[in-house]
Amino acid sequence: MKMVRSLLLFGIASALLGGTAYAGPATAASMPTLTAIDGKTYQPLDVTNHKAAVLVFILQDCPICNGYAPLVRRLAARFGPAGVRFYIVHVDPSLSVADARKHASDYGYTLPVLIDRKHELVTALHVGVAPTSIVLGQDGAVKYEGRIDDQYAGIGKPRTVATTHELQDAIASVIDGKPVAVSKTRTIGCAVPDLPSKSDKP
Repeated sequence: MKMVRSLLLFGIASALLGGTAYAGPATAASMPTLTAIDGKTYQPLDVTNHKAAVLVFILQDCPICNGYAPLVRRLAARFGPAGVRFYIVHVDPSLSVADARKHASDYGYTLPVLIDRKHELVTALHVGVAPTSIVLGQDGAVKYEGRIDDQYAGIGKPRTVATTHELQDAIASVIDGKPVAVSKTRTIGCAVPDLPSKSDKP
């Protein structure tokens, strides 16, 4: 286990997402292209062929991320047929494809699973905590960013039942062409690890 994941235990991986909202790159050529664990390539920020795109940023050994896997699968099954493209985005740059495939198998992910090795998506969307969910509209603009729901009141403080469902509600609003009532929420989880510095390389 890497030390960064221990941040979860000390409660310092809770953050309020900030920064300038991503408004969509000017051209498709400028969008990051990532290869999924199935060998196919994707441009997650290109939403022109979908009603919306949902990116869920995770760490493979973050308990909160893994605890949300069943809900993420249910949301994908519910909204996928309505034209919403879902992506799982691993933020650990050192994660191997083999380990990402095992993780997907263990947690039942059949949707595209990406490894953001260069933090291209992390940087573009200002992601600092996993799990963070992002909803992009067909225009490429961020419609929602933050937690999946309010299952966690704080680090180590799960509720018995979630009382708000921000990601689900945001997706429903976007595909119905309605404004998203809550467009940004505080995310509780594990800190996104830094990219390795040049001095870390052999």
